[in-house]
Amino acid sequence: MPYGQKKIMVTIYDEFSNELIEEEFTVKNSLTEVPKLFSAPNKMIRCHQSWLVNPRVIVGETRRDLILTSGLQIPFGEKYTDSLKPYIR
Repeated sequence: MPYGQKKIMVTIYDEFSNELIEEEFTVKNSLTEVPKLFSAPNKMIRCHQSWLVNPRVIVGETRRDLILTSGLQIPFGEKYTDSLKPYIR
């Protein structure tokens, strides 16, 4: 991958088909700028140094991971725990 570029994977859960759809993108932006690339940037929150998540899909947590509506588990950093608390059911 060229210097300064990052690969991001966007995972979308299709509620109608109950399928995960994954798309990969290469961007030069920092992770803090990535939400601006989407139509609803304010719906993404940081949960880890390397992860953004739509808080509407968070259904629970384990000691180290967030559990999403699709069953997927993604890590969350201790630094982001306070900002995630309102979204964990």
